[in-house]
Amino acid sequence: MKKISILSLSAAAVMFLLAACSDDSSTAVKNFTADSSMSINYGTYVTVPVTLDPVDAEYAGLTYKSSDESVVTVDKHGTCFGVELGNATITVEGAGKTAQIAVEVYETTIGDLCQKIDGLTGLWEFHRDAPMKATVGTDLIPHYPDSEGDLGPISDEGYTSVEGINLHDGAILTEYSALFELKHDTDGMTYTFLIDAMRPSATSDDRYTTFFNPSLDNSADQFIYWRKGGNFQVGGGGWRTSEDYFSNDKWFRMVVVKDGPKNILKAFANANEIGNWDTDTGAALPATWALLNADNDGDDAPLYYTTVAFWNRALSDEEVKSLESM
Repeated sequence: MKKISILSLSAAAVMFLLAACSDDSSTAVKNFTADSSMSINYGTYVTVPVTLDPVDAEYAGLTYKSSDESVVTVDKHGTCFGVELGNATITVEGAGKTAQIAVEVYETTIGDLCQKIDGLTGLWEFHRDAPMKATVGTDLIPHYPDSEGDLGPISDEGYTSVEGINLHDGAILTEYSALFELKHDTDGMTYTFLIDAMRPSATSDDRYTTFFNPSLDNSADQFIYWRKGGNFQVGGGGWRTSEDYFSNDKWFRMVVVKDGPKNILKAFANANEIGNWDTDTGAALPATWALLNADNDGDDAPLYYTTVAFWNRALSDEEVKSLESM
């Protein structure tokens, strides 16, 4: 009797486990459909476009494989990453079927986004083959100051052409005192500028890094700049962030909006507003032209620049956010 009782209990346990498995089967993938194609912006992540049946099924019931991991990778959860421009195929298997998704990895650059916004007067992307050439507007004019700290002659000795944020992106690394004439084509009182920049700790630690000078002969002190602690400041007045937003060896997308008629000055870092000041004259630039990376007394420590853009109007907060973060 004792042996029969044990066998009965064992059988009951097996039946309980089978019932439990049967209950869990509702989350297993019974079927799925997949889009025939998908696109991924270079350097970003996208989930494979698969619809499960039932909708609450576990993705673990499917497997994913890329035909070319040098173009696109995919993990066990169906998350793809655009590694390089090109085309590949993602194969999805499960529930007794197989589907293939054609993948194109493309690239939308910040320059592309800038050109979609009205009022763009200048765009410089520092391409490796022609770093001073403008995508929109007038080419940059590089200078290297003379011994007196004045503007100095036109010269290519003050910067090095380097790789930007990614392999397809150009940039320049400036030297101390290198500066660039930039035709922004605004009235200097109402404008928006964007700068993608990085401060290298090896050469810029504990130093100011300057964006613009308010004089065209480089006779003035730094005007729009990152302070050595990581604050952002405009002029010598009170327009300064209260926190240290900028760290070395990291790219930042700096956007400054100057709305002269409304006496508003705003600053954004990686699409987040970091400053909003009431000012009638603060951040006024010389009309039409300005000096990029310029200062008269050595506060223009080296910076990497990969994109600079100007608009002749004050962009809205929504337009700034459309320019994305780094």
